[in-house]
Amino acid sequence: RTAEAIHLVMDGTFTLANVIPIIQAHIGEPCRLTICTLGLNNATTDQLAAMLKAGTLSGLRLAMSSYFKASDPDTAARAVTTLTLAGAVVAVERLHAKLQLYQPATARARYVLETSSNLRSCNCVEVATLTNDAGLYRWHDKWLARFFQQNAL
Repeated sequence: RTAEAIHLVMDGTFTLANVIPIIQAHIGEPCRLTICTLGLNNATTDQLAAMLKAGTLSGLRLAMSSYFKASDPDTAARAVTTLTLAGAVVAVERLHAKLQLYQPATARARYVLETSSNLRSCNCVEVATLTNDAGLYRWHDKWLARFFQQNAL
């Protein structure tokens, strides 16, 4: 089976986190979501916690940058506390990768969003590729499993 990909150019007028419920709704079932981002905002933290509580996300691993934690400690601490209490695994370390991995609960599809954009808006032109590719998913999931094992809070 050939991988499917959608390429996007975003104009910086919205927050990348807005695509998370859209992708999940397109998949049509709860997903285990892994996110790598430089940083996020309080609205994104609340959105992810609500999706966990509602069951639209069956699990969440969030990796964020130690730079973000140092430069915006209040927002980072709130994200760690809120998401951990909601059942997420959170890791903080030197990280600049921006990824979202979606694993549906029952479907065999595996989605990877690779992007230049963080979850919070930086008002810049950004690009992204959303791919339905189990091999690419496994590749990212393998290094991320080690990353979370070493850096989870």
